Amino acid sequence: MYIESFVINKNEVVTMTKGMKNSVKLSVIAFLTVFFVYCSAYAETGGLNLKAPSNLKEAYNMMQTAYKACMQSVTDFNEGKIDGGELDKKLQIYTYYKQQYEKIAKAGQSEAQASEASRPAQQSETSAAPAVSADPKLQKKLDAILKYDPSVSAEPKITGGVGKFFRNLFGTHTMADIMSDGYVEFQKGNYAAASAKFEQARAKDPKNKNILYYLSLSKIKEGKSAEAEPIINSMHNQLKDEKWDSVFRSFTDPWVEADVAFKIGGFDSLDQYKQKIAAGNRKELHGDEYYEKYVNPRTYQYYSESARKEFESIAGIDCGGFVQRVYMDMCKKNGITPPFSYKVPGRQLQNYGIQLKDDGMIPPMTAKPGDFILLKEHDGWGHAFYFAGRDKDGTPLIVEASGEGKVLARPMPDRYYQWYQGTYKFKDMDKIREKMSQPN
Repeated sequence: MYIESFVINKNEVVTMTKGMKNSVKLSVIAFLTVFFVYCSAYAETGGLNLKAPSNLKEAYNMMQTAYKACMQSVTDFNEGKIDGGELDKKLQIYTYYKQQYEKIAKAGQSEAQASEASRPAQQSETSAAPAVSADPKLQKKLDAILKYDPSVSAEPKITGGVGKFFRNLFGTHTMADIMSDGYVEFQKGNYAAASAKFEQARAKDPKNKNILYYLSLSKIKEGKSAEAEPIINSMHNQLKDEKWDSVFRSFTDPWVEADVAFKIGGFDSLDQYKQKIAAGNRKELHGDEYYEKYVNPRTYQYYSESARKEFESIAGIDCGGFVQRVYMDMCKKNGITPPFSYKVPGRQLQNYGIQLKDDGMIPPMTAKPGDFILLKEHDGWGHAFYFAGRDKDGTPLIVEASGEGKVLARPMPDRYYQWYQGTYKFKDMDKIREKMSQPN
């Protein structure tokens, strides 16, 4: 079989007008699709008298040269400068060298895997990664990054085949193609070219840590550590924040998952709440009943001892109590003595915190999960709850013991903005965050 007989009639192509150029492209696409199915076997059988590459670098260079020649032949064919037979030949050459490159690359990977498997036991995965930066600070952060998330260093997949050929032909490169091209240049030691490709990928996905990792390594290998440093810092801070977000949720999620009921004046720990529920105790209590049956609103004293006992049997927690209990749990986990051991009214929590500087945002952009927000005149009451980050649209996320009936994690309701008093952090919160956001 010779594919030229299948291709387009050259005379027809030559006489086509510019308005029919897309039709030519479609015809070329049809030809190429059939051709690649055919020549993937043909090139391997030695149908062409071609020099076989001796190493990966030589194979890559030959493949690139053949690719450029192939692309030019497509243009020449489209313009009627060459016939189908010449195009056929250029495509076969490119396919052959692409196959050779992939074969040598695969063999090299297998060899590397075999070498890895034969390493002495003392050089296990727990040993430190080889240094890539002469700057100890940068190296320390790179090491920390891999401890946070080893997957950031995953080798980009080398793409190729007919699909990539067509994507290159029409300029529709995928992220995988760009990363593949960057990694190939990185492997070859062409670090400037690799940096350019990884920069291109970063423009498409600025927070992708795999992209940032290889971009920073390429910059370091280029001798541009000053340019690599902010990239590494950004990635490190991103991973550190993600770790703290996860840790903070580990303290608040159990309350949400247990559907802990709202109880005005309540101060149950999570264990106490579960014990009361298991014993069949009543749960949830709101303001009107609280002041009518249990506590005198003028003196804030219980109406009677029996009223006190009945109140204490009810399961639940109020907004300020929830903020306190979570903070007490975090302090306990870190060997810190909390500033309170008894129920503090929510409006007094500001006395135990430092108010964040107002920057025009609610809460301020400096706020981090674990900072708490106070409202004044919230439905006639004050209110306290935790800031838990922002969603992709910038809306504040909160965790609260809500007067709506239970502990909730949700976007901050719009009506809360009108009562905003301020955002605060407990005095030992920075110490807790720093300690608990380190990599494992």
